[in-house]
Amino acid sequence: MNIPRVAIETAVEDTAAIYESALEGDFPRTIISTLSARIPGAAILLYGQDTAELQGNFLLQNGLGEDADRLFMLSLSVRNAWFAKHWEQAVGRVYHDRELLDRASFMETRFYQEWLSKWGELTGAVGVVLCRKGSRQLVAEIRFPAADQGTTMPAAREILGRLAPHFVTAAKVFDRWHGEPHPSDNISELLDLYPFPTFIVDSACRVTASNYKATVIANRMESLFVSADDVLYAVDQLSETDLKANVRKLASSAKSHSVFMPVTKTDGQSRQVLMLKTLRPSKPRNGVHGGYFSENDARIAVVAQQGGEPLRLSHDALWQSFGLTNKESELAASLVEGSTVCEHAARLRVSKQTLRNQLGSIMRKTDTCRQTQLVALLTRLAISSPD
Repeated sequence: MNIPRVAIETAVEDTAAIYESALEGDFPRTIISTLSARIPGAAILLYGQDTAELQGNFLLQNGLGEDADRLFMLSLSVRNAWFAKHWEQAVGRVYHDRELLDRASFMETRFYQEWLSKWGELTGAVGVVLCRKGSRQLVAEIRFPAADQGTTMPAAREILGRLAPHFVTAAKVFDRWHGEPHPSDNISELLDLYPFPTFIVDSACRVTASNYKATVIANRMESLFVSADDVLYAVDQLSETDLKANVRKLASSAKSHSVFMPVTKTDGQSRQVLMLKTLRPSKPRNGVHGGYFSENDARIAVVAQQGGEPLRLSHDALWQSFGLTNKESELAASLVEGSTVCEHAARLRVSKQTLRNQLGSIMRKTDTCRQTQLVALLTRLAISSPD
């Protein structure tokens, strides 16, 4: 692998783009694209490492297979011997692989045997820790075959040596920018009013907004998770293929459609149902883009149905809505949770007739005529009630 001398001499020209991306919010991807352009043929990896929280671990990369990110997140994102060596490095210091582990020891690690080796014998590496704060750090790494060490290693070290100080400073700028309120936060606040976990994605399945419930299920990584570059993934490979295919199909449709699909959870047995629905694109301001919408303007709502979670109604909600007494509220909440009048009577050790009298009072206060109509009304109220 020969690195043109011009690539080294002009690497400094990338600094403007690096700082600009730190302000605009695309800094991680700019690191990948900058190093890929300067060191063609090498694999460029950007690791986010967190020793405290699973979701703080991620991988961005160019040069490995399409499934590398997903496999990494599911198996090797936490606690591996190679990452332990990263934590021993000073921020901003450019290292090469044999300063961390000798080749034989590296090839024995799970990191290499179970993951990296799937994409070739990329045992050579040059890297740098870009930033570190508390339990988290960000590491950029250039990987190449050991056979290319004589040509690639010196060039990679020189290029990364020139760019590393700018990467480190830009990482601080990016961290400040990232800590500020983001425009999508307002949309997320509105989505929090929606009772189901909801992601808004574009045609590439990149998440542009989500509510708190969606963040919770993504952090659990039981069925869905979000990568470092905000792409929504399904944990199960078949579910992942279906999810991406359905998003592309909906994004290319001129009409608003809905699709229902199951996703398998990590236990391989239980499932979660997703509803995918096309949202109407926003109208461009002042006729921008001539009224046309590119594919990236497509917006798809991905709504996760939590079938195993019971619906609940608080006494306060029932009092405010219908003026129900505490006893009536207990019966109403029990009906929403799926119990019958007889089961509720047995649980409270009261007569069925007493509960039938309470049921009649509830129906009068809610202006319903049948028990099925009452349960339907209470269910709608439970769905729309905050947790």
